[in-house]
Amino acid sequence: MAKIKQLEQENPDTEKQIHKRPERWLGVRHIQMTLLCLMMGIAYGQRVNLSVGIVAMTDKNTNPNENIPVYNWTNQNVILSAFFWVYFIPQIGAGQAAERFGAKWILVGTMLLSSVASILIPPLAAFGSWTVILCRGIQGFSQGSVFPCCTYLIGKWAPAPELSTIVAFVSIGPQVGIAASMSLTGVMSAGKYGWPLAFYTSGCLGLLWVVVYIILGSNAPHEHKDITPAEQHYIMSTLGNDNVDEPRSTPWKHMVLSLPVWAILVSNICSDWGLYTCLTEIPTYMNYVFGINIDDNGLVSALPYIANTILTLLFGVATDYIINKQWVSLTVGRKIANTIGFIVPGVAMLVLGLYQENTTSLLAIILLVLAGGVSAASTAGFMFNHLDLSPVYAGTIMGITNSIANALSIPSPLLVGVFVKDNTNSSQWSNVFYLTAGINFLGGLFYVVFATGERQEWNNYDKQRKKDVENSATDGHLCE
Repeated sequence: MAKIKQLEQENPDTEKQIHKRPERWLGVRHIQMTLLCLMMGIAYGQRVNLSVGIVAMTDKNTNPNENIPVYNWTNQNVILSAFFWVYFIPQIGAGQAAERFGAKWILVGTMLLSSVASILIPPLAAFGSWTVILCRGIQGFSQGSVFPCCTYLIGKWAPAPELSTIVAFVSIGPQVGIAASMSLTGVMSAGKYGWPLAFYTSGCLGLLWVVVYIILGSNAPHEHKDITPAEQHYIMSTLGNDNVDEPRSTPWKHMVLSLPVWAILVSNICSDWGLYTCLTEIPTYMNYVFGINIDDNGLVSALPYIANTILTLLFGVATDYIINKQWVSLTVGRKIANTIGFIVPGVAMLVLGLYQENTTSLLAIILLVLAGGVSAASTAGFMFNHLDLSPVYAGTIMGITNSIANALSIPSPLLVGVFVKDNTNSSQWSNVFYLTAGINFLGGLFYVVFATGERQEWNNYDKQRKKDVENSATDGHLCE
């Protein structure tokens, strides 16, 4: 804050130019967001490599090297869903902890635990599938802090005029991580060192990120020693003075009764359901229905996320552009992006289900890439709408919505096992695609009706509460 006051004293016209970007094209905020993007990519890579790896872990035909262990596990859906059993548990607490103490060291601990668990999967797998389930549970619990902490940090570092673009940039991390992990896990599983190499690689990358983030990471602009006064002023003036950390009370009742928060929650639930279905089951679908081998399967399964990576940034920049040009309001911009991100994938899933018996592998791939790619638009919709509603409590709101969404999405891979008794039966897979399409339509419609981009009054709940207490004390003193 001292830097800001100094800047205002040196340049009295600064206040009139609070939205003027610093001349330096590369700022500290860009470095912080790049670190978050990399962390998200590595975390998601660790999350999804088992989806492809488990095919190699249970099928001796995927690698000619007899020294690569293969296991006769019949509980694959249970193993794949283990990550999500506990993923939702720490999220609300992580959001609260980030708002009170900062997110840097929470993320350091998160990636440290998840990376060590990834490295332990190959040696422990020999003791039974329960060890893999345990490691996946540790990864799920530790990574439950990722989104609330990232939301908190974006709220601290992203200037309002750049919000959609920065959110899009950070959000391509998971897509790149998924695409790279799925494709490379397939290649590694078929290679000389087999599937264990995929887990060792993702674990070591996570540990490397931990070291880099300890050195370069920071909780907020006013804590960073190398940020320029101009950049700090630009960030904090566009976000308001509420951006400075201080102990706060949380408006739980207002959040629970807020329809815009419910709009985010419903979209989050619907998005996660489709995401988890794709993450955990598409490699199995492509392998058994179309006979695509492990080497090609990883690349094919990664294609939707490669498309998503490209379109995420395009939709983010486009949404910022039309909002900053005032062609549409912030609310309308969010709703347009979210509608595209839900309805188009829903239609693609519906078509895939309707024509499943006559679907070729090429058509299935095209529809899956369309669904996965265009869903990127929702990143500029509900994904970080929390920051529009309340920058002060965005981490907690993200914790609430993401934890509930993930808890309700746990049955996704298990429900596939109910619908699909024979993995080679394409007509049974149709039910999975019908359900996913219907859930997408619900998420898109609910958001259109109830969402908003307007700042909520309870964003200033803590300040108003303190003001009321002070006024009451003053009134009581006057009465005496």
